[in-house]
Amino acid sequence: MHTAARAAGRDPDDIVPAQMIQMLTARTQSGLRRLLRAPAVRYLGLLAPDAVWARHGAKHPMGEGFRGLIDLMPHRLTKAEVQEAIAQVPDEVLHDWLMIGTPPQILARMRELSDAGLRHAIVFPTAALVSGADMMFGYGVVLWLAARLRRRPS
Repeated sequence: MHTAARAAGRDPDDIVPAQMIQMLTARTQSGLRRLLRAPAVRYLGLLAPDAVWARHGAKHPMGEGFRGLIDLMPHRLTKAEVQEAIAQVPDEVLHDWLMIGTPPQILARMRELSDAGLRHAIVFPTAALVSGADMMFGYGVVLWLAARLRRRPS
């Protein structure tokens, strides 16, 4: 990033490293498995480009060269086509594409990103797509994470 900034004539220190993070969290591993079965969560795997699928030995149902969200035109698909595509989403793609774990696991991954230079995370609790209770838990975890990431352990 710093090299690219200098090449573009920009001061690298003026750039705030940021990332949108699609977080899927639950209290337990069984809760995560339940969320991973939800069609709305599996649909998120279709938003991953074909290169993510290829890393896991899978072919994106939308075809080679599919770039993900930018190419997805759900209004051109039938309900059956969407359901068939969702059924093809491997768990490995979801684990690659989303940040999945219990709150302590998510905290550990967020600290790794922070240690690598991330300074601004926009965290979207994707379980909000499943139910109101999952949404409330996810937003609670966002607040929990924020409090812990603001103060580093001694």
